Amino acid sequence: MDGAEHLADVFVCPLCAGAFGVRDGRTLVCPAGHAFDVAREGYANLVPAQSRRSKEPGYNSELMTARHRFFASGGYRPVAEAVAGLAAGAAGPGARLLDAGCGEGYYLRVLRERAPGLDLLGTDVSRPGVRTASRADPAGAYAVASSYALPVPDASLDVLVSHFSPNPVEEFARVLRPGGTLLVGGPGADHLFSLKAAVYDHPRRHDEDKHVLTDPRFTPAGREVVRYELPVGDPGTLAALFTMTPYSYGATDADRLLGRSGGAFGTEVHVVLDRYVRTS
Repeated sequence: MDGAEHLADVFVCPLCAGAFGVRDGRTLVCPAGHAFDVAREGYANLVPAQSRRSKEPGYNSELMTARHRFFASGGYRPVAEAVAGLAAGAAGPGARLLDAGCGEGYYLRVLRERAPGLDLLGTDVSRPGVRTASRADPAGAYAVASSYALPVPDASLDVLVSHFSPNPVEEFARVLRPGGTLLVGGPGADHLFSLKAAVYDHPRRHDEDKHVLTDPRFTPAGREVVRYELPVGDPGTLAALFTMTPYSYGATDADRLLGRSGGAFGTEVHVVLDRYVRTS
């Protein structure tokens, strides 16, 4: 199955939910005639024009470049391994998994290494992110789309991952099959606290239960905590990490911070991964 056919197989029209066919090898078309081109990199932009609130919603190219640089440093590899382990453990061979808010696809690439037999899908509102993800993972199916309007059929997913992203419960309940698994990742209380302390006079710790789901359609099935110290000795990597956060910090400030810490700045990675089962 080539790229366009794979997209047509897993995604549906965001306007009418009709099944897609492929026209001329590069355009997705539903029975109502709604058409969406497949980009050169192999993804489709499935955000209807009338739903776009800005020209480039989501993370821009600069932020995606920073994320790519930091992920390449291996700083979040233990987190990605934990996400991949939970997802792979919840999915049988050939299972369909969607990362809602996949960014540049780092976690899906780690998951593909761990479980190459899964049917992996990724969506994000950031076109630069989806472009990067699709280019790096030709076997996956990627689309520009909002987590609040996922372009997939009802009850079509075996596993749904939402990592540091919005969690629209109604939409997640719609697309996840009964008995399917939802993985929700978010910051633990001490996540990147040293970075906060470097920026704010009175930093607050995260509320790690802020993203806990209480909807009866999702039964809690366990929590895994990933926690470790992250040394960051390279100014560029530290600047990239700051760029990924809501904290305002540039490369010059990262240099100063490393100077004050003797070139051995470190911070805490503290992530909670909650697992839920979709009730019938």
